[in-house]
Amino acid sequence: METFVEGTIDKINSGNPDVEDDTKNEREGMKFYEIGAHVVRTHEKEGTMESDHTFIVQTISAVRANILIEKYLRDAQEEAYLESLSHPERTFVKYDIRSNIETSKIIPIGCFVPVSFSEVYNDENEH
Repeated sequence: METFVEGTIDKINSGNPDVEDDTKNEREGMKFYEIGAHVVRTHEKEGTMESDHTFIVQTISAVRANILIEKYLRDAQEEAYLESLSHPERTFVKYDIRSNIETSKIIPIGCFVPVSFSEVYNDENEH
C-alpha cells in the first residue's frame, strides 16, 4: 500500500497530464497541519529507538502528512548514509523508519518565512 501511495505522489509531482487538474484542485485544498508524531526506528541488530517530534506539513490531509513525514525522515537518513560513505572509518546503521500520528491539527498560516531567508541570519551569527 505504501509503495502504491508513494508512486501516486510521484506521478502527481512529475506533472503527469492525466492528473494535472487533480493537482490544481489538490493545491487549492492544501492546509498546514501541525503533526505530533511518534517515530520508531527499528534495526534487527541495533534494536529500536523511539522518539516524539512535531512537524508542520502543508498537504491535503493528516494521513498524507504522515506519509510525507516518513519520506522526509527516510530521505534524511539516505543523505546521511551517502555522506558517511566518504568516511569509511565510521559505521552507519540504516533503520526501518515508521511514524504514527499522535496529534494532528490544522493551523491557520497566511504566509511563512522561507528557510533560505532564515539561514542567512544563522550564517551571520556564526562569524
